[in-house]
Amino acid sequence: MASNTRDALLALLRKTPPGQFKNVYGDIKGILGAGDELADDVRAVAEQHSHEQLAVAQIAVDGADASVIVAEVARTPSGRYVSRRHGKSFAYDHVSEAASDVQPHEGHSDWAKSLDEQLVKYVEDHYENSASGVFVHGEVDSVAATAGAESGSADQAVTEEADHAEEPSDETAADPSTAVSGDNVSDGNSGSATADTDVAASVSNDVAASGSNDGAASANNDSATAASDAPVVICIVGNRYNLRNFWAGRWRSIYQYSPQSHKFTAATINVQVHYFENGNVQLNSNYAEIPQPKDGDVSSLIASIAAHEQAYQESLDQTIESLRDQAFRTLRRALPFTRQKIDWDKAVGYKLNSELQTRS
Repeated sequence: MASNTRDALLALLRKTPPGQFKNVYGDIKGILGAGDELADDVRAVAEQHSHEQLAVAQIAVDGADASVIVAEVARTPSGRYVSRRHGKSFAYDHVSEAASDVQPHEGHSDWAKSLDEQLVKYVEDHYENSASGVFVHGEVDSVAATAGAESGSADQAVTEEADHAEEPSDETAADPSTAVSGDNVSDGNSGSATADTDVAASVSNDVAASGSNDGAASANNDSATAASDAPVVICIVGNRYNLRNFWAGRWRSIYQYSPQSHKFTAATINVQVHYFENGNVQLNSNYAEIPQPKDGDVSSLIASIAAHEQAYQESLDQTIESLRDQAFRTLRRALPFTRQKIDWDKAVGYKLNSELQTRS
C-alpha cells in the first residue's frame, strides 16, 4: 500500500464521528480487500481516538453494568484503566471497544469521593446517556503507601533478598497490595511491582524532605497532602446515537482544578454532531472559557460547572438559530426579475405561453 493512501485511511479513522469507529473500520477493511494491511497501525490510532473522544466502556460492578470513561488521565503505566468511583481497574480493547479483566482497585480519597458524588447527581440530572469521572493526578494507593511506610528499615533487607532470588515466589505474586493496586496484567509482566516500588520511593522521599521519621502515620499524612494538592481532572461525556436515522452526537467537557488555588486552571467543551442522510454534515464546536467557582467547596465546583455548561448550550442554540434565519437564508436563490415567487404547478403553462408568443 502506498504511504499516502495508508496515511489518508488512518487519518480518516482517527476523525471518525462518535459511535461509528467500528463501522468506519469495517468499511476500510472492505476497501482493502481480504488482507488487513493496517491492523498494526489501527491499534495505535484506535487508542488515540478513544482518549480524544473520551470513549465510554461498560464494566460489571456488583452484578450490574456501570459506565466508565476511557481517557489518558485514567490510564495506568501498565496500560489498564481505573475507575476509582467503582474501585475497579480494567483492560480495554480500543479496536473492538470492549472492556475486560475487571479487577479491584483503590477507591477515592474522602474529598475526591465527595466531589464525585456531587458530579454523579449533576450528570444524571442533565445527561441522558452519559458517563463521568473524577481523576486525581499522582493519587497514591493508600494500601501501598502504608505498606511502604510500615516496612521502615526492613525495606533494605527485603530488597537484598529480592536481588539474590532467581525467580519471584508464589507468595510474592499473591501479595494483596499488588492486587489492590490494579496494575497487574494477565500477561504476567512486572508493571505492578514497579508501580508499588515507585509508590514506596515517593513516600520515602516525602518523609525525608519533611525531616520526619515518624513511621506510617507520617507517611500517610504526606500522601494525603500530596493527593489533596494534586491537580484534579473532571470529565463528562454525553452520547446520543441514532445511526438507523443517520445521526449521532457527543458532548465532551474536561475541567482541570487546582486544590491549592481553589480555581479551575483549564476547561474545554467539545460538541460533535454528525448527520449523514444523503450527505455528510458535521458540527464541531470547541469552547475553552474557564469557569471560576466561588470557593473550594465541592458543591460550589459543580454549581460553577453547571452554570458554565448551561450558558454555553444557550449560546450554541442562539448560533444555530442565527445560521438558520440569516446565513442559510442568504444561500437561497434570489427571486426572478418579476420579484414574485414562481408557482411551480403552473410552470408548464409558463413555458407554453412563451412558445406561443415566439411563434406569433
